[in-house]
Amino acid sequence: MELGLKGRTAVISGGSKGVGKAVAKVLAAEGVNIVLLARGKEALDQAAKKIKQTSKVDILTIPTDVTDIESVKAAAEETAKKFRTVHIVVNNVHNRVRRSGSQLG
Repeated sequence: MELGLKGRTAVISGGSKGVGKAVAKVLAAEGVNIVLLARGKEALDQAAKKIKQTSKVDILTIPTDVTDIESVKAAAEETAKKFRTVHIVVNNVHNRVRRSGSQLG
């Protein structure tokens, strides 16, 4: 499918596995350059390697703790140095919310 996104840049938090990694694969297949954010460097590098097997886009991995503002600022600066402009942001990070009486979590 051609979505007209080739050459754009996407930042994906929680991008090392699960939904974030899947979104990165789809966007990379469309020609979108990818910035993967997650806490674990090893998982980020593995995700990038997997995505590069099927696409020729640029992929930047940045270990980032999105609960730490300084970590987020550093990731933004590194992203800007490499790509200058970000066109797509996918926020795929969550924190469990526990409510009293809830059956979840």
